[in-house]
Amino acid sequence: MPYFHVQFGVSGGGFAHLIEDEHKFPLHFGQEIIAGTLKLDFCKGQSEALPEQTKRADEFKQLYEPFQFEKLKQRMETIEQEKIKLQKEKDVEEEVPFSLEWMKAHNIATESSSNTQSTDKQPTNQSQNL
Repeated sequence: MPYFHVQFGVSGGGFAHLIEDEHKFPLHFGQEIIAGTLKLDFCKGQSEALPEQTKRADEFKQLYEPFQFEKLKQRMETIEQEKIKLQKEKDVEEEVPFSLEWMKAHNIATESSSNTQSTDKQPTNQSQNL
């Protein structure tokens, strides 16, 4: 038996109609329902200008923008990447409590500068060690 079904949202609710005699049932019933939902006159036809159609289509898209799965997924991935980046920066700050600039400003010798000083003092010719 033919039927017509419209579901309102993901949380349930909707409309179902069994078509007992399809010869008496309007051929454009679904289009009439959708036109009524969009506050359009079904009999009006396609006399609406293209800029008006584009404007209404854009408004319709904006209604569903919060539910765009791909965009929502991208936003969640971006947030997750930012969290990871911030955590890495925090970990680096915890590992190195003082910056190299701070250490130089306070005349604190770094490991690399003490290594270069000690290598400068070592003899270059092995015969001198004897």
